[in-house]
Amino acid sequence: MPIVPTKPIQRNQKGWGYEIFHNSPEYCGKVLVVYAEKKYSLHHHEQKHETFYVQSGRIWMRTVDENG
Repeated sequence: MPIVPTKPIQRNQKGWGYEIFHNSPEYCGKVLVVYAEKKYSLHHHEQKHETFYVQSGRIWMRTVDENG
């Protein structure tokens, strides 16, 4: 089943940088630009998948599965 955009691509300025994203009920695709020495905010999704690709730099990420 193809993912059909329900909203246009958006850009949000944040204290840590900015995000460019598309959000649908099933998927959230984001480009995150995190400024050096800044921290990205913690978040989670109950019923959505998300993909992260690091183009440059390093990232430390904590994940939790359905068992905690």
